[in-house]
Order: sequence, then structure tokens, then C-alpha cells
Amino acid sequence: MNGSLIGTAAIATIVPLVLTWLLNSRTSATVRGDGTAVLAYPGAWRGFVYVFALVPPAIAVLAALSPPKSGEAWIPGAMALGFAALVAPLGWEVFRFRLEAGPTGIVSFSPWLGRREMLWADVVAMDFNPAMMWYAIQGRTGATIRVSHYASGVGELKAMMAKRGVRVPVLPAGV
Repeated sequence: MNGSLIGTAAIATIVPLVLTWLLNSRTSATVRGDGTAVLAYPGAWRGFVYVFALVPPAIAVLAALSPPKSGEAWIPGAMALGFAALVAPLGWEVFRFRLEAGPTGIVSFSPWLGRREMLWADVVAMDFNPAMMWYAIQGRTGATIRVSHYASGVGELKAMMAKRGVRVPVLPAGV
């Protein structure tokens, strides 16, 4: 069997399994004494980032132990930079994102948009973007707060919103 076909089959099998595992690793939100639900990425995501952060140094070690041919010396560096370019923003998101849903409203701490607040009275809808796998919480003013489908506590957030009369998306099975 062709080596590239085996690699493609392995990736096509492993990627859905890992994403399913990461989705199933979600837990309930952490709830503070005042009733505030804190949503964040679960530990499995953090472990995933740590493992992938080891790939660039591993490539460098392998390239040092078994140097590439003279015309291919650039390949290990390109691979290491490619993995680093993927894991850096993922790590930034996983370790820095947090959403707090409390008695008065929602506060989002995003590495990309900073701190954003929305009072419950201003929340009008929650939509789901299947391509990005995130929920978008829409405010009266046009403001949007996004939360990943992979974050722990999404179920509690949806229940809190439904309790306040906010339209919450119903996802098809398997999403």
C-alpha cells in the first residue's frame, strides 16, 4: 500500500477521534458562590496544546539526529514553524479565554477582543455557527460575544439564557 495513502487514512481517522474526545471532555461550568457560571476550555484542550507545543522542538531534535539531505535542509525548519504557527494562536485562545455568566449579565474575556460585557436585559439571541463551532450571543446594541462549542459549561449558559427568554439554538444530533 502507498505510504501517502496510509498517512492520509491515519489522519482521516485520528482527527475526528481527537475532536470527538475534545468535545466529550467538556464538563459543567465552575459556579462561584454568587451563582456566576465560569466557562473555559477544559483541561483536555490545555493538554492538547502542550502536546502540540512539543512538536517543533521534537522536529528540531530529529533533524539534528538525522540531518536531511543537502537540498532538503529547509524542510524541518518549515515544519517546525508551521506547527508553531498553528499551536500559538490555539494556545492563546485556550489559555486566555473565559466567560462569566452571572446574576446581572455576561462578561467575556477573550485574547482577541479583550473584555466585553453584556447585561441580561440587552441579550436578544444566541446563534450557532457550525463552520466556526461557536455560539454568538447577540446584544440589542449590535454587540456580539462568542463562546466556543468546545468550552465547558455551554449547556449551563444555554439554560440560563433560555430561562431569561432568550432564543437558544437547538443543534442537530452529532454536533
